[in-house]
Amino acid sequence: MNRDIFKILAVLALLIGLLSAKYLLFPLSTSEGPAPIDVVSPEQPDALEPSSTPENTGEPFDLRPVEPEESLSSGQDSLKSQLDTELQKQPIFELIKRNFPDDYETTLASLTGVVHQADAEAQARQISFELTSRLRRENADTLLMAPRADLKKTIQANLVIYEHLLASEGPLPCARYAALGPAGYGPLDATLTELTSSAALAVFETIEAGRNSGQTAWSPPTDDDFELLGEELGNRGIDLDMLTAFENAVADDEGTCHTTIAYFQILTDSEGASYDRILAAAVHGLAAN
Repeated sequence: MNRDIFKILAVLALLIGLLSAKYLLFPLSTSEGPAPIDVVSPEQPDALEPSSTPENTGEPFDLRPVEPEESLSSGQDSLKSQLDTELQKQPIFELIKRNFPDDYETTLASLTGVVHQADAEAQARQISFELTSRLRRENADTLLMAPRADLKKTIQANLVIYEHLLASEGPLPCARYAALGPAGYGPLDATLTELTSSAALAVFETIEAGRNSGQTAWSPPTDDDFELLGEELGNRGIDLDMLTAFENAVADDEGTCHTTIAYFQILTDSEGASYDRILAAAVHGLAAN
């Protein structure tokens, strides 16, 4: 495979798990809804560098010198087609092409244009960041029309990350990830990269579900809803100090980890109108900011 495209695909594979990551930390005493922390930006290259080169499973690229009679546009079209084929092997880009074809085509053309440039990886990172961030924000309200099952699936995909970190690394690394997100957490191992990628994909899958649901938007949560949530957190062993750490996104406090897990567990386990409203607002917060 063309080495330049190879490097871009490696970057994009990791970006899937980082570009749409948002984290729900918000006071339970108000009805204003979640105030997520946006922790990913293109100015954080260290967190976005691929840790390994993906296996070459695609067809070889044609690296013959362009003959004088071959047009430049023909060569670009061939390169674009090959890059498109590789990108469509990644579920999130397949989903974006299906739901946002014009945006996908524009991005594909931009990526094709930077393949052979010296700073191709940095430009690919920036192009992809802009695409996913914009699509996520522009379509956040669509999440409010997603079916309950899809909303729960999105929360579950995030919950698995924290449960994995708590079990494998302990409560403080879990708290750091909850407070700072993947970019602030540091290098991600293979398992964490896969889980983070799945969580990002779940957001876009739920956007798609909302676009196709035909149902009206969920109502916003009320003060009574948040009081109910606070009581349930208490029933699950979350005390005031832990809740305060969670609300303030304290990265070096175990309470941030335990409260995050309890909060997501409640949203995946609980039924009823109050929890439905909080669930919809929570998933909306994953995408809106």
